[in-house]
This record gives sequence, structure tokens and C-alpha cells, in this order.
Amino acid sequence: MRRCTLVTLFLLISGLVCAGINFGIKAGYNANKLSVNIDSVSSEFKSGMQIGVFMRVG
Repeated sequence: MRRCTLVTLFLLISGLVCAGINFGIKAGYNANKLSVNIDSVSSEFKSGMQIGVFMRVG
């Protein structure tokens, strides 16, 4: 009886805790083609990558 009560309590608490937490991975790609200087304007293709993780509570 005590084991069943503990398991039920554990499931209820873990369900409440995990219900408000989201987490994941975010990734993005950046591309830039225009570069402006005082003397000239050049169009070189520059690219970049962003990777991160997030966690939302609430």
C-alpha cells in the first residue's frame, strides 16, 4: 500500500513539474550581400550560422 501511494505521488508531482517547462534547440542562417564603406560599396556574399538552446518556464 505504501509503495502504491509513493508511486502515485511521484507521478502527480512529476506531471505538475514537467507541464510548465519547455526546452529545445534553435538554429538560424544569416546571409548578407551588401557591404558599405565610405569610399566604395561592395557586394560580397557573407554568411553565418546561429545555434542555441532555450528553456521556457511558466
